[in-house]
Amino acid sequence: MALSAGERYVFYATIRNRSELSQCNPGGDAAVCDLAAVASLDLTTGASSQTVLPQGCGYPVLHAGSANMVVAACTNMGYVQEMDAQGHVLAHDDFGARALFGFVLSDGRLGAVLRDGTVPLRNQDQSVTRIDTLQTRGAVVSPTDQTFDLGNNRLLIPYTFGNVVGSPVGFVVVNVVTQRVEHRVAPTTAVSVVPRGSSQLLLLSRGAIHTYDLGTASTAEVAYHPVTNQTAAEVLVP
Repeated sequence: MALSAGERYVFYATIRNRSELSQCNPGGDAAVCDLAAVASLDLTTGASSQTVLPQGCGYPVLHAGSANMVVAACTNMGYVQEMDAQGHVLAHDDFGARALFGFVLSDGRLGAVLRDGTVPLRNQDQSVTRIDTLQTRGAVVSPTDQTFDLGNNRLLIPYTFGNVVGSPVGFVVVNVVTQRVEHRVAPTTAVSVVPRGSSQLLLLSRGAIHTYDLGTASTAEVAYHPVTNQTAAEVLVP
């Protein structure tokens, strides 16, 4: 789910089974039978719309863009689509690999964050610029932590060497215009990371919450939470 920049529209993903197909009734292969779409709801008038995504999309990740736009990334493929609240498709691209996050730069370029940490950008001349953000063998974008747009062309990309909740999480902050990785923190004890405004991050470990200052690259403990065998916080919610 995503809220538009002006807070008038809510965007959310839907998936329906194509029960009209004999091979999908009941159940069936999700790649053939599941049809994903992005729905929008006008919180002022109650009007709604829906835009269907390509077959095989998987469950889309939504990111509110500028004004009343939303960008959907298909997690089973490299397809990224920008659309408005009325369901009009403004731009789309297929970057050829699993997309976990989609975005549009102020100059109109469409981009994505792929599973392996690559950030491809479609240029005005239709060439593709690819930024290798992780630069570490075996590292992948975290399957449980969300990529965030920090503003000023910067993305926060959590990454890990595991595929389960609770695996240590590191992160990179990359400027996609300058193609420069501004911050890189390897996975150690943190298990979740979220932004706190545009200048700080919150890091959750098993026992404490720390801040990471993007200006000074320094950390400080802000909260302690006891860990027992029965209860332990495993993810931060922005």
